[in-house]
This record gives sequence, C-alpha cells and structure tokens, in this order.
Amino acid sequence: MYSLIDADSAGNQVDWLIIDNQNGGLNPGDGDEIIIYFNGSELQTGLYEADIIITDHINNEYIVPVWFYVDLTIGIVENSLISGMRSIPNPFSENTVIQFILEKDTPVNIDIFNSRGEKVRSLVESKSMQAGTHRIKWDATNDEGNRVKSGIYYYRIFNQEIIYSGKMILFD
Repeated sequence: MYSLIDADSAGNQVDWLIIDNQNGGLNPGDGDEIIIYFNGSELQTGLYEADIIITDHINNEYIVPVWFYVDLTIGIVENSLISGMRSIPNPFSENTVIQFILEKDTPVNIDIFNSRGEKVRSLVESKSMQAGTHRIKWDATNDEGNRVKSGIYYYRIFNQEIIYSGKMILFD
C-alpha cells in the first residue's frame, strides 16, 4: 500500500499540483503509473516548488521534488533556454556526462538529487556559461567525495528563469 500527498515547504497542500491516483498497492517487483497534472491557470508569474510525499505501508516517506514555472505572457514556459538535455550513458555504473545546449549566455546551477529528494551533489554553482553545448561529468560521488549507492538520481539545471531536470540510473 502507498499514499501520495503534495506539499509546499511549510507542509501545506498546493492547488496547482493534481495527483491522479493518490493511493494504491504494489507487490514486490510491481510498478504503478501515477499521473500528475500542473494547473497554472490561477497563478502569478513565478517559480512554484512542492514535494510529492510517498508514504508506504510502514510509514516510510519518500520525497520527490517538483518545480513549475509560470510566465503570464505565454502560459507555461516551454524550455527555450536549455535544450538537448540528457545524460550519457544512462543507465551508468562509473561516470555519466550531463549534456545540454544553452541558447544564450546565462549563469547556471547543476545539482544532483537522490530518489528521496535530498541533494547529494552540487556540480556547478552559479557559473556563468556561454551559449552553446556543455558537458558536465558526474562521477557518482556526493559533495564529500564518497560514492553514492545504486539507484535513481535526478539532475537539475536551473537559473533564475527556468528549471530543467532529468533522471539517471546508477547501478553497480
């Protein structure tokens, strides 16, 4: 059994994030599809952040961070600042390279999160990058230099305008 809720940093449910099926049950090795909708129709321009909190049958909590940017001049912002985002190889066992194309010069941050939503590594902090293709290597270590465990990780590239994220799978 599992249940899902959405919450902002103060623990309050958010109206702009709608989770299709908030409860379910899984047997070991099974999977389930969870559909999430974003409703920006009553939001002002800005960045909105929340967590999806998944609670299992013995009350373990797993946190998945969610980011959503609204621009009232065009609705939901399409990713026009960053394109070609991917990690190669993926899945990986030693190293992976996060590759992306910047459409204009901009300061960028790149962080790595585990499946619980905890930041494990800051790869780039407010570095001004020129327009063009960029490749940033991640060696599967945390900020202390220790190798992280096998599992699902998320990379997040962001600046003050937009956030882009992707999923990576690390295996031994």
